[in-house]
Amino acid sequence: VPRVEHTMNTMIERLHSRAGGVATFQPEFVALCEWIYGIADITQGRMSESVAHFSAAESLFNESGDAQHAAETQVPKIMALSLLGLHSEAITTATQTYETLLALGDLHAAGKVSLNLGNLHCHRKDYAAALPHYHEAVRLFGQIGETQLSAVSEIGMADASASTGDFKKALEMYAQARTHARQHN
Repeated sequence: VPRVEHTMNTMIERLHSRAGGVATFQPEFVALCEWIYGIADITQGRMSESVAHFSAAESLFNESGDAQHAAETQVPKIMALSLLGLHSEAITTATQTYETLLALGDLHAAGKVSLNLGNLHCHRKDYAAALPHYHEAVRLFGQIGETQLSAVSEIGMADASASTGDFKKALEMYAQARTHARQHN
């Protein structure tokens, strides 16, 4: 990852030099650099720094009118916030990101964020709050024919149901997940 940072810095310096030393980069370019720096920070365990980079990338993409990429920058930010122990902020970010992606019609990404919301609630042992997110993920993945992630969501729903004491529902969901997994290898 230090090589990635060096390569990015070198690329930025070259572009800056070619522009006559004037920092006239398009916001999309700077946003992409911020996003890459955020990912690099995660791989180096620098979660606080990654959150700052993802926030900057989101702002820059929004400034340029690119809501899709702005929302996508928030997905790894959810992980960084969670790893920092900022679970409430991770859930808030995930909820906003889910709503944005759903509004943009990106059912696949919205389903993944909904699945992650279920996982975040389970991590906090709030299994009842996790259930609607897993259910939504199953629904979204079913709409787009994403059977593997649908089965993963069904397992999450089964685990959360078992943790709330609804063993009947848990067994139904485990059976459904097994059926789907077998049908789709």
